[in-house]
Amino acid sequence: MLELTLDAAAAAPRLGLSPERFIALWRRGLIQQQVEQGVGEDVGRFRVTLRYLGARTELIVDSESKLLAGR
Repeated sequence: MLELTLDAAAAAPRLGLSPERFIALWRRGLIQQQVEQGVGEDVGRFRVTLRYLGARTELIVDSESKLLAGR
């Protein structure tokens, strides 16, 4: 089973949070996440969608959790 690791310093600001706050909310289960595995030309990539309250961001990472893109 693949396990992805997100860098809080990269993900947190996209939700308007500090890395410390992001980690605390994540541990409490208050940040929702959805992971989609790439197919076709995107094999080996994953889209991670994070939501907290009204904020939403998408991160594209590879199988080694390296951030490739985000919006």
